[in-house]
Amino acid sequence: MRLRDSVSIAMRNRSSSSLGSTGHITAGELLNGDLSEKLELSENSYAFLHNIRGASAYWDKAKLDLFAMFRTLGPPTFFITLSADDMNWFDLMCVLAICD
Repeated sequence: MRLRDSVSIAMRNRSSSSLGSTGHITAGELLNGDLSEKLELSENSYAFLHNIRGASAYWDKAKLDLFAMFRTLGPPTFFITLSADDMNWFDLMCVLAICD
């Protein structure tokens, strides 16, 4: 649902005036490089996917947000990673044994 809405908005934002006189992009125009600067194909072609988790635009936005936090708050001074030892949980092993 979010993907469809994002694509719809992206298509509305793209005006036909930026696509040249015919309203269509040809391979020659892209190879020439004239339209690639106008459309900013290298960075903004998938920017409408910034709300879809897993898309490259989503992770680019997350990376920029993280860098902004570093600039604002400074570098992290304490970082910890925790993981659960689920292989030694007796109750979990009992439930899994019942399911098999």
